Amino acid sequence: ISIYYRFDPETKTKLTARIESPIDKSLLVPFLSVLNESELYHTWLPNWTVPRLKVRRSDKLTQFGRCSQVVRVTVDLPWPFS
Repeated sequence: ISIYYRFDPETKTKLTARIESPIDKSLLVPFLSVLNESELYHTWLPNWTVPRLKVRRSDKLTQFGRCSQVVRVTVDLPWPFS
């Protein structure tokens, strides 16, 4: 798994993250199906108390076609990210 992140250079408060991981080709359709249900992320994404990581809400901002979406996920993060 590779995780990339950066802070917005203008606001210095917004964090953009990208996670890459190879998956088996037999899991592609089920994986895309789950990702397409973006409004339900808060019901199944993991939440931890130590370290604190909780999905507060997920909002689909826009959708292009069947699988291209822009999604905003709001999370509670531990210090020093909070």
